[in-house]
Amino acid sequence: MESVRGSSVRVIYGAREWFERFRWFITSNGRLVIAGRDATQNEVIVRHYLRPWDIFVHADIPGGAAVVIRLANPSDNVNDRDIQEAAQYAVSYSRAWVMGLSVLDAFYVRGGEQVTKKAPSGEYLGKGSFMIYGTRGWIRNVELSLGIGGVRIDNFGEASIIRLITAPPSVISSLVNYYVIARPGAKDRTTVSREIYDLFKGRVPGITKVIDLSHVVDVVPGPSVIDGLYEGSPIPWDRLRDIVK
Repeated sequence: MESVRGSSVRVIYGAREWFERFRWFITSNGRLVIAGRDATQNEVIVRHYLRPWDIFVHADIPGGAAVVIRLANPSDNVNDRDIQEAAQYAVSYSRAWVMGLSVLDAFYVRGGEQVTKKAPSGEYLGKGSFMIYGTRGWIRNVELSLGIGGVRIDNFGEASIIRLITAPPSVISSLVNYYVIARPGAKDRTTVSREIYDLFKGRVPGITKVIDLSHVVDVVPGPSVIDGLYEGSPIPWDRLRDIVK
């Protein structure tokens, strides 16, 4: 199990790769998924990172993250499991969580071929809003559930890098050292975030040097209930970087 090393080691928190500016995870089949944290990031993703062959996924409700499955090239194929995991991420980071829903439908389309910022004549699209054209694929009754606040520790030379990562429950253990499973619940966002933070502080010496409660609050979608503290076995960072090239 990776751990933060002695007090002489510099502990770092923060993005080191381009995709870390967004929410992100790696699917069970090794596809990078990125998602907007807010309307501004949704706009950036669609305008600058959504290629014609990528897959765009969204919860069937206004006020959700723009989620994109990044494919290697136009001939690369996505499978049902990739789409299911991206759909679970989309519904979890949508208004449905705050509403206390347990399941929600999501849809998917072929990236830049079907998603556009061009509004119909006489209409206006606000920041983070898009038009979807053509046939949509549907994933019905997707469970709102998230591996949340996952702590990943990578040791490089004289530094330990700590990351908070969220992902669908089916893949979170392959990305982080410690995590909890969260679902919509009655406890308010701050209370749940404090519970998660206290669990991680007990297992990761040095975490308080770089991560505070506000970082955890940022990744919790809304009022929640959490299920336990689990240990993961994350893939090496070098291998992860190869996946997202």
